[in-house]
Amino acid sequence: MHRNNHIDIAKGIGILFVVLGHNWLINHDKTLVFQMIYSFHMPLFFVLGGVFLGTRQGLASFIRNKADALLKPYLAVLLMLGAYRIGIGATTPSQYFPGVLYGVGSSIDWIQLWFLPSLFITLVFARLLLPWLQRTPYPSLNLAVLIAALFLLGALTAEHYRDLTSAASPLLGMMFGPNAHLRGLPFSLDLLPLSAAFLLLGYLLRAPIQRAAFKPLHALAALVVFLLSHLLFHYYTDLNAREYGHWLITPLRALAGIYLVISLSALLARYRTAAGLLAYLGQASLIILLFHAYVEWAIFGKLLQRYGNQPYPAGVIAFFGSLAISVALYEISRRLPPMAWLLLQSHQRGSNVKTALSEQAA
Repeated sequence: MHRNNHIDIAKGIGILFVVLGHNWLINHDKTLVFQMIYSFHMPLFFVLGGVFLGTRQGLASFIRNKADALLKPYLAVLLMLGAYRIGIGATTPSQYFPGVLYGVGSSIDWIQLWFLPSLFITLVFARLLLPWLQRTPYPSLNLAVLIAALFLLGALTAEHYRDLTSAASPLLGMMFGPNAHLRGLPFSLDLLPLSAAFLLLGYLLRAPIQRAAFKPLHALAALVVFLLSHLLFHYYTDLNAREYGHWLITPLRALAGIYLVISLSALLARYRTAAGLLAYLGQASLIILLFHAYVEWAIFGKLLQRYGNQPYPAGVIAFFGSLAISVALYEISRRLPPMAWLLLQSHQRGSNVKTALSEQAA
């Protein structure tokens, strides 16, 4: 086994929550389940992004590698989508491409792709910061203090850039015209304190996360904290929408949810079939992130149009259908060199049919 299998499993669980969070069943009236999912599913991916963050690779090489992994699929998908929409007359280049360059959920057509430039900026920031931090006395303690400070700063600034208009920013007027209304700074720079806090926490705790084991009492305590924090405090969190909540309760419930996912991943790693399936979804998580939302809502809309007002079965079918089609696109991408080059990281290109399922059976 060449990978930390439970990390892939955690990514697989996380991407299932992402797909579920974009489904009508959860999304249509912002239920308690929706609030629970959104309280930790994006922070989970920032934490996991910090687990394997290293400083040995040169800075220029690191930036190229992360741009290849994150910015290239972001641009490839949105540029192809833009070419199609411009071709059918649904938009114009001057309306479409500034939003792609701005890189937040409110400026692009496929909202979920906001995460990719945000993660890129966060990784580069952390890579710039860590070598300096490692040269200080007590680097782990200093890093822990910095993480706490970033959480506090993020709580103060998370909602500050929720409503940006052309009147407030000449740049927005130049890029989007006089009626622009956006949430967040370019590439979600306004979320950097929070995203960096979660990512650096993953880096700080990388050893225990990589050695994670299921501990029933610890998991039960995390579950109690997670449930009570939602039942007693009705703070709504959505990073893309710049809705954060409470400075203490929000990170507390996020960390409890993240611990539960990692703990569950360590437990499921013992079970071959479940572990193999979830680890495979984790390895396919980028492609699932790219395409699931469009597919999910397209299936949902077609089913409602054909069978009338049956949203609940349509939502279930859309959930599984979007996963199936996204996974099919992942397999196609691995086998077609042009798609692999555009959408996949270098270590995934040119791979054979071998998947996490077969690796788990080995």
